[in-house]
Amino acid sequence: EVNFVQCVCFILKETPTTAVIEGHKAAGAVTSELGAELARKKAEAYGLGFVTVRNSNHHGTCAYWGLQMAQRDMIAFVASNTPPFLAAPVSKQGGPRVG
Repeated sequence: EVNFVQCVCFILKETPTTAVIEGHKAAGAVTSELGAELARKKAEAYGLGFVTVRNSNHHGTCAYWGLQMAQRDMIAFVASNTPPFLAAPVSKQGGPRVG
């Protein structure tokens, strides 16, 4: 369990190889650190670790979390979802949003 200010992250559901973490709107880096560590431990024990985080925020660069696993000779799939908030680089003002 990770506590920062008023945010409490916890494991909502868990099996030997999977888990769902409830982020309670915590910073994405906080919940992603918890998720990456949990996935690593599950993969070391069972050969597979699949962890999702819900109700969190964007965790920053996906490469950081993938590299954490690569440094431990593991393969990782890292993704994040966020509401559209950034205009595409070639769009005109008010154009489609990405993110």
